Amino acid sequence: MKPAITRPGDATSPMKNIRRRAGMAREADPVGPPRGLGPAPRTTSGIPHLQLDQWSPLPIQDALWAKMVSLEHVLVGSSDIGPLSAKGV
Repeated sequence: MKPAITRPGDATSPMKNIRRRAGMAREADPVGPPRGLGPAPRTTSGIPHLQLDQWSPLPIQDALWAKMVSLEHVLVGSSDIGPLSAKGV
């Protein structure tokens, strides 16, 4: 069975209900980054929640990883839910 695909702003998106209950609106979040241009990435609706497209370029991913693992008290290991190639912090 193929997983259902939703977008974060779709009426069927689990995050829409969580944001509504918490009084949060993605467009009006004063703390988070501004809403990106273009459509939201496609995601699955099940658990684990997976992003299916619109990944950042590898150099950006690598730079973020290097910063994360350089932080004090950060432990690196494998992911409990991802593929064997996934990294966990």
